Amino acid sequence: MTAQAMADVSMKHFEISNIHRLRVAFAAAMEDAGAKASEIQARLGHESLAITGLYLASLKRAKNRHTEAVAELFGIE
Repeated sequence: MTAQAMADVSMKHFEISNIHRLRVAFAAAMEDAGAKASEIQARLGHESLAITGLYLASLKRAKNRHTEAVAELFGIE
């Protein structure tokens, strides 16, 4: 399956055209379903659990609707 074909399927079923965003959505869904970081690591194909940890941490920051306001208060970009 080509990258474009995967993007087309993603858009049709998940309304996500970017394959990386689909991976992010998949990782978030796995974590929400109770998967361990090591299980998510295996599914995403990350060589390092530390990379998966950073990935999941960024997902958690993105979910917090107050992140930008708090960052601005503390002068963090």
